[in-house]
Amino acid sequence: MPGSSSAPGDEASTSEPSVTSERRAGSTATLVEQSPPRTPTVKSSRPGARADLGASFQLAWCRQHAAFLTVLLAGLALRIVALVAFRPALVVEESDAHLSILDGVTPGTAHPVGYALFELTPLSWFTDALTPVVVAQHLLGLATGIVVYLLLARWGVWRWFAALATLPVLLDPRELASEHLVLPDTFFGFLLAVAVLALCWQARPGLVAALTGGILLGVAATVRPMGVPLIMGAVAMVLLTGATWRSRFVAASVVMIGLGLSVGPYVAWYHQEQGEDAFAQLQTGDDPGVETWQFSSYLPPGASPVGDLYSDHGGEQLEVTQPAADALAKYQGFAHLPGRLLLVGPLVGVLAGLGLGRAGSSGMRSVCLLTALVPAGILLAGSGAADLNGRDQLPALVLWPAAAALGLTALLRGRRASAASQPQIDDVDRAALGAFRDRYAEPALAPVVVVIAAYNEATGLPRVLSSMPSTVCGLAADVVVVDDGSTDGTADAAKASNRVYVVSCPVNRGQGAAMRLGYRVARDHGAQYIITTDADAQYDTADFPTVLTPLLEGAADFVTGSRRLGRQHTIDRFRRAGVYVFAWIVSALTGERLTDTSFGLRAMRAQVTATVTLNQAQYQSAELLIGAHSHGYRILEVPGTMHMRAAGSTKKGGNLIYGLRYARVVLGTWWREGCPAPARERAPAMSRSLDSVGSPLSSGR
Repeated sequence: MPGSSSAPGDEASTSEPSVTSERRAGSTATLVEQSPPRTPTVKSSRPGARADLGASFQLAWCRQHAAFLTVLLAGLALRIVALVAFRPALVVEESDAHLSILDGVTPGTAHPVGYALFELTPLSWFTDALTPVVVAQHLLGLATGIVVYLLLARWGVWRWFAALATLPVLLDPRELASEHLVLPDTFFGFLLAVAVLALCWQARPGLVAALTGGILLGVAATVRPMGVPLIMGAVAMVLLTGATWRSRFVAASVVMIGLGLSVGPYVAWYHQEQGEDAFAQLQTGDDPGVETWQFSSYLPPGASPVGDLYSDHGGEQLEVTQPAADALAKYQGFAHLPGRLLLVGPLVGVLAGLGLGRAGSSGMRSVCLLTALVPAGILLAGSGAADLNGRDQLPALVLWPAAAALGLTALLRGRRASAASQPQIDDVDRAALGAFRDRYAEPALAPVVVVIAAYNEATGLPRVLSSMPSTVCGLAADVVVVDDGSTDGTADAAKASNRVYVVSCPVNRGQGAAMRLGYRVARDHGAQYIITTDADAQYDTADFPTVLTPLLEGAADFVTGSRRLGRQHTIDRFRRAGVYVFAWIVSALTGERLTDTSFGLRAMRAQVTATVTLNQAQYQSAELLIGAHSHGYRILEVPGTMHMRAAGSTKKGGNLIYGLRYARVVLGTWWREGCPAPARERAPAMSRSLDSVGSPLSSGR
């Protein structure tokens, strides 16, 4: 019990703490084996309970993807405007070449037949009109945006950043015009996006993914011939990401098999009809000019140069509807993405693909290179030079923004900083632990331990300790007070209570260091759950069951009170504003909806404190919260009450200094933990962790 001491020479009293509780570089140790998080079950006999649960899930899903859904709806609105503005479709001379194939499907020398065969022909079974063609292409454009977003989400890109990367494909007017033209570019871009998604669905593409990617890229090559070089990119990717050379060659062979299944029959057919190689020349004839993708080119008094096409396909001539047509032309004047800005995508993607900084440990190098270099290959193959304003820029609108998003994710979130592996015990801790063992030997603490850090709190601490319950939620509770080098007799005031274990530090280091030491004492001596509160009576012990109950029910791993959800008795408007500001900042940085990041009354599973890095000497509340989120612990906020300080004064400085230092801790912890966690730990594509052995693009040893 508190106050007892071990016998002189007791071996247990002089032994060092177990090494399993110390942080080693590059590893995370926990005292007890952590069981998989449990998902709480919801039971109700109410007839509408299941429907209500489904509606809640749908609402939560919409909130998670609100940014992308907003962009998608904006893209849908633009496409509706285009359908109203230019009816039934926009056509150019090349459109005639593709539509004429419908009269007799024969491979031509100027344009491959994939577009006519796989898109135009199925639509012609139902109607000869052109409107269904552009409607289908607008739907393919929206689908391409969804595919890009899904790709980025699979690789752990922030949802808002993934939504930002879909802006060009969903909102750029050149993409919109491409979809409204009877040309193969939209279909080609869709095939390209789906092929990349298939190959990158997992960090190491399986045989099904390799086969699917090969088939889709082969089909893309029959739609636009510059799709042929993409096969080499796919082969290179699977050769770089396999676990062993054997698996790499097998996957590469499967890609080639998929290519053969889709391109082989076309090549044989073309050779039979034309007597030459189908892809002897990747580009024959002239591409339409840049003006083809300008809505202003189709405004009166100009007219379509191929009016006969409208007569042959549905009979409806081009009709320009105002003010929708003028609105699209004006929109195109300011909303397009400049080609030079688009170059940021491949630049960031290549830097990440080469393993710069954190990207070397990200496991994302192959997908960064693939999305960065494939459009570059199309530009070079299609035009003979990198034309950032021509037709071959359209695939770049699909993949280069994705390359930027993936590259930046790899560069920022490839791994945790070295500070995350900093040892969690120092000489001061060892001295304090030695003194603790000399006084108490090796006590077996209760399942619930309340940890309090105190510095010069001799006046207010006895009141706090007298209010401590002996049980919480039916579980026995002990109290550990860490005296952080006080000079006013705080330790003696704590020792006066026979229910308290006191850990005395020889020097003052700060609340964060004191709490870290208290966590170690609690978990090293058997605590299953840790509750934290302050020594100044600002928090109500009546709230202890509120923060502990969700842990016992398996609904959370880390529970924090919130004065905004509960009550706060303070007249400091600056502090009130700070609570709102930092809650918003941390919520934005972590994606976790929080209302209070600095509330001192918390409860957590003991192993949380062994997993999370705690380096901050003073402002530890944000570090612990962000760290718990980073390591995937389930966080829950509950209402809490915060009273005015009963005695003593704050040790954290004035409002401005406190705010600046707190901001530094928030941003520093977020950066240290991987912004806020390494993508490898969160990305579904890397759920089966890459094995560093034998992979040229892994973090390696």
